[in-house]
Amino acid sequence: MKKTLGIAVAALVAGASLFAEGLSVNGYIRSGISIDPKGETVKTGTWLPGDYFGGGSRLRLNINYDGVNGGATFRYQKDKSFATNNWFDNGNIKWAMGYAKFLDGKIIAEAGKLVDTYTSTGGWEDTTFGDSEGAGIGARVVVSPVEGLFITASASDIYLENYEADDDKVKDGDAREGDLKFNEKLFGFTAKYATDAFFVTGGVHLAKSYYASFGLTAVDNLTLVVEAFIDDTDDNKIGDVVVDDTIINLYPWVEYTGIENLTLAALGAITIVDDSTTITITPAVSYALTDVISLAAESTITIPDADDADDTYAVITPSVTFAASKKASATVFASLSTDTDSAKHSFGAGVKYAF
Repeated sequence: MKKTLGIAVAALVAGASLFAEGLSVNGYIRSGISIDPKGETVKTGTWLPGDYFGGGSRLRLNINYDGVNGGATFRYQKDKSFATNNWFDNGNIKWAMGYAKFLDGKIIAEAGKLVDTYTSTGGWEDTTFGDSEGAGIGARVVVSPVEGLFITASASDIYLENYEADDDKVKDGDAREGDLKFNEKLFGFTAKYATDAFFVTGGVHLAKSYYASFGLTAVDNLTLVVEAFIDDTDDNKIGDVVVDDTIINLYPWVEYTGIENLTLAALGAITIVDDSTTITITPAVSYALTDVISLAAESTITIPDADDADDTYAVITPSVTFAASKKASATVFASLSTDTDSAKHSFGAGVKYAF
């Protein structure tokens, strides 16, 4: 076992040296611990609370090789608590894709577990169909006929169904249980056009999934993007709950960093399902007091549908970050809710290291 591992490491080092010029390896690890005010509950799945500056515990590794005629991109990501044993689940591989370039990059062929690096929405969600876990396993062709314009056509399993034991084709021997069904749900088409002043994207998947976005890039230090997603697929979900109706999600996002050491931002999320609308608004601000100490605060305000029995509430998250270097930091935080039935108070700390 040790000999095999040694050979594998040697091969990896040799391969890295051969492709070092176009190879990049980076990522980060972050983790934290939080405690409720009564000291009764401890949680280890959150690095920093909050929808803007915060996030859960995570280990992320990116490996990319970009050469003249092609390359590959790979991401491994372990989310939530590190106490669980699912380190080697397939879902932790977010994407693993190879690609070849033709006609000086005007045509690109991609295959593997896909990620969209050309026509994603470019906003807070920055995705296309499905979710942030990639665009399924399959193949895609990217065409760039003029500068700033990208058009893609893909065939992947992201929305495909599997044959079940009671399907007629399985009973007749024409298919095996678990095989993917070939139909229109295989295909998706996307496009993006970008200039120095703005960008616009759009996508149509024949499984009945759609997206579009618009971003303003003409003003220095200003980010302004609006994304829209329409999910009318057979297994559309809100969280882990399957919803029979069409789901419409809108995400407006604005951020300004034109004042030294200061970041001002606001993020919105609007979910519309069967004439029911839920809105969350997240204003956020951070200020670097020194190269070592930064202050931040954000508040996620949830506005339920008018017919919902729940009232509007807010979760406020102040934090202080201490930077040991450009790559390492520690943060102490509080999470304070105006409705403890909907969200609990907590206090804690987190650490992040980028490599």
